[in-house]
Amino acid sequence: MKESELKEFFDGDLDVLHLTRAIEESDADADLTADLDGEVVLTCEDLVRLCDAHLHGALGLEGLRAIAAGVLCSDNFTWDEGSEDGELVAEVLWDWSSSGEEEILTSAKVAEHRRVLGEPAR
Repeated sequence: MKESELKEFFDGDLDVLHLTRAIEESDADADLTADLDGEVVLTCEDLVRLCDAHLHGALGLEGLRAIAAGVLCSDNFTWDEGSEDGELVAEVLWDWSSSGEEEILTSAKVAEHRRVLGEPAR
């Protein structure tokens, strides 16, 4: 999947069905194809869009895992490390990408992430 496709999803210019197709057509590795010219700062709202896509049945857990792993490997996707929201973005991405046999990612966990991400920063 290309970085630009994920950015277009976050911007509302690409629907989840196209995003899902891009994930399915991409290689099995976690890397996103770098095709952005600049930095994209992710917010809690961006991850809420991904949570909602999953919770509405359009994006599977493997898709969330692939997106999170790709974002974490990307040089172009970042978050505000100095804010509570930025720390939450990083925490959720790590949770999604590192879920394995010991810590299985479930829809219930995504719903909890959705709840926490949707709360305003304190």
